Amino acid sequence: MIEVRTGGELDALRACGRANGGVHGAVAEAMRSGVTTGELQEIAIAAMRQCGARSAIKGVNGFPGEICVSVNSEIGHCVPGSYRLKAGDLVKVDIAVAVDGWMTDAARSYVVGDGTEETLHLIEVAETALAAGIEHAVAGGRCSDISHAIGVIVKRSGMRVIRQAVGHGTGRSLHEEPWLPNFGPPGFGPRLREGMVLAIEPVIAQISRHARRAENGWADVTMYGDLSVHVEDTVIVHDGAAEVITRSAQRPQVIRLGEVVLVPAGKVDKRELVRLVAAEMDPILLEAWGRRVNPQDLCAGGSISLAVQDQDGRLQGFVSYERQGSHLHLHIIVLRRDQQGKHMGRAIMTWLEAEARRLRCTMLQLCVQTNNERAQRFYQRLGFVEAGRPQANTLLLKKTL
Repeated sequence: MIEVRTGGELDALRACGRANGGVHGAVAEAMRSGVTTGELQEIAIAAMRQCGARSAIKGVNGFPGEICVSVNSEIGHCVPGSYRLKAGDLVKVDIAVAVDGWMTDAARSYVVGDGTEETLHLIEVAETALAAGIEHAVAGGRCSDISHAIGVIVKRSGMRVIRQAVGHGTGRSLHEEPWLPNFGPPGFGPRLREGMVLAIEPVIAQISRHARRAENGWADVTMYGDLSVHVEDTVIVHDGAAEVITRSAQRPQVIRLGEVVLVPAGKVDKRELVRLVAAEMDPILLEAWGRRVNPQDLCAGGSISLAVQDQDGRLQGFVSYERQGSHLHLHIIVLRRDQQGKHMGRAIMTWLEAEARRLRCTMLQLCVQTNNERAQRFYQRLGFVEAGRPQANTLLLKKTL
């Protein structure tokens, strides 16, 4: 039986999804060379306790772990332990949490360090396939529309879908009907209805189409030992776009945009970052606000903060953004003066628009000081329009996506 949720049930699932995203965020921050998979699990456990959640995977079919952390050719269901991550590892983190009896399921894939172009491409394909599947989770369609959309993206890339891995419904139990393979023709299976809650999860590999059980008795690994990727989100089906309830704004650790590289701000010297932002923003803020840059302004609560580097790893700027409901809000973007006019800002804004769409946002918004005329012209050329003045010296700009 396929459950359809309404009202308070959906609100409870949204709260569970936020908890899931928060746990993933805590694990993502600790993802680095030298950390053991067992230590990542301990971080996840602490994050669950902090938000009133518990693991929804522990004990399922006897599984002894609180989360699943699988590396390289491991597809999933790997119990965290003593393995110590090293540069270049492809790490899959699958987290299912329960809050007040409701459950959500989500998975992310990361590369430790910079990673190879091949590995980053594998993750990109999986994320694109996930987005395509979510795009087809629309009331009135069929379950296999989701399956087909995922399969088409993977097939075009030359990668392979792992046939045994399927998405599923979720709610009061972790795994509920319907079942969602990641391949097949469209137009088949149960009809999608408003209020259905689905865990959509492409699992793909470079070569293998099938998995085998590893010697440890839990982990599934690729048949030919090739790399695999697992990404997953829990969504609520609506008449329009599906609502993703487990996706915060986190991304793979390194984002390459041609000659621009975005990395988590925590990976650079914070003092250098503050000096860079202050050098560019203090004159503008002193005139508009009568104060200098406050380092706490750089990382607003709940925001994702990224350092902007060139290909040689030199710090060139800073970006901080946050999902706010259906909006992606850009807190700040700052570039060195000698980098302005070199299309670096345009590349970052193009990526942010794509990021907003990936997160199912319908609007990109930001604030700019009234005396920062250069920034105003830049955003206007990108299609932003004035949508109000939160303060006398601040413009709110918005762009519909």
